[in-house]
Amino acid sequence: MRKFKELTVLAAMVLALSNQKRTEAWKPPQSLDKGADEAFSAQSMVETKWGTPYTYVTGFQVPNNSLVYLFETASGTAKGYDVEVEFRNECAGMGTLVDSERSEVSERFSNISSADDCQELCGQTRNCVGAAYDESASTCSLMKSLRGLTQGLSTVVVPSCDSECFQEGKKISESGTSLGFAPNPNICQAMCEGEPTCRAFTWTWTDKQCFSYANGTVMVAADDAVSGRRASCSLSRKEDTYAESCMVSELSSNFYSHEILGGMGNVNFCKIACLSRSDCNYITYNSSTRKCYIKRGRGSLVFSKRADSTGPKYCDTSCFLKDIEYEGERVATTKADKASHCHYECFINSKCIRWTYEESTQGCYFFGETNTAVGARSKGFWSGPKGGCGIEPLYALAAPDCALKGIKYSLVPLQAVSTSTATECQQRCQADSNCKTFAFNTTVNACELHGATTNYHRRDNHYFISGPKNC
Repeated sequence: MRKFKELTVLAAMVLALSNQKRTEAWKPPQSLDKGADEAFSAQSMVETKWGTPYTYVTGFQVPNNSLVYLFETASGTAKGYDVEVEFRNECAGMGTLVDSERSEVSERFSNISSADDCQELCGQTRNCVGAAYDESASTCSLMKSLRGLTQGLSTVVVPSCDSECFQEGKKISESGTSLGFAPNPNICQAMCEGEPTCRAFTWTWTDKQCFSYANGTVMVAADDAVSGRRASCSLSRKEDTYAESCMVSELSSNFYSHEILGGMGNVNFCKIACLSRSDCNYITYNSSTRKCYIKRGRGSLVFSKRADSTGPKYCDTSCFLKDIEYEGERVATTKADKASHCHYECFINSKCIRWTYEESTQGCYFFGETNTAVGARSKGFWSGPKGGCGIEPLYALAAPDCALKGIKYSLVPLQAVSTSTATECQQRCQADSNCKTFAFNTTVNACELHGATTNYHRRDNHYFISGPKNC
């Protein structure tokens, strides 16, 4: 590293002596073969499709045989900027700053080791449209909105680099609003998702400008444009049991204020029944009798029938943040035997907004409302939100019985209209002779009307409720 820094400084001095601007040195995600020529060669699929968001110049060899490249920077300083990203994070906007005053920062974590780590945290956090990773400070700032992007010494990441939903060579024909610079279309889409009035976007690769549109169903040909709809691509997510299985076998609760539902084929049907009821806090499912006990409280866990399994309402642990500890003033402290039970204790506590669980002490710590939550990477901790993970929050919303939770369609909609619920969205589909299926975006109450769709067109997205014209 010392030799690397010395080499970087030496390169900067040479450039200064040759009357050139000072530059920013960093190693690209995939170093070129040292025998390669100086012609441009795309370093990733993103660069192959959209072009590189930075100016390519000749590199020089460092002791580890990789190449270091020099880029112009507005800061006027020369500093080593070594950023490496995995394939899943290939759309990261390296050398990009976010205007933190104009943007909305929901959470900020310290001791974060990489841009990939930052992307993973954003992907697990509901309503995170993107994040800014500062390598020099090892911080990751999760954003609800991305505004005022410029070139600088940080990396912008988004939850997913999926671009299957984009329309290449197309621009939206209606009058739009400029969102400014975006290094690639994935980040432009993330900027759109941070704006309440944006339903579609167009990104132009010649000048890397991003535009927002209120409707966006009509597109026309444009060679240098890429367009798409808000939240239209697939989202990557972890397994429901990522942290642990929240159900406890052979145990039940002694709380007797409950409703008994029979004929439940498996525990998942029992979980859905609880999620669909506002007064359900806990369940017990018996696999022998196939009965589901919907409970309004937990009570104490006691031994019950052999086939019983008991657990809290929110049982998906895919959004639990591993080795993350929230910091700041605690509104309450209690004990819990596992992270999912700490989550439940937060859920039933009116003052708790987010929680942290310490494995070594079984300490369960509650944190209240704040504009920007603060935390740090710390071994042996789990943290998370008060509410549910994945598609769990969708079950509390009004929807047709045949609707699919967490599913959207990859097709460009025939029309997009505003509705307040998925049920109303289906009704709008029924009133349109061309509509065969619908997709309701719960984040902005946008109803997409589609023609005929198949299983091939279904995509996972935990913000959507979709279904057929008629149940």
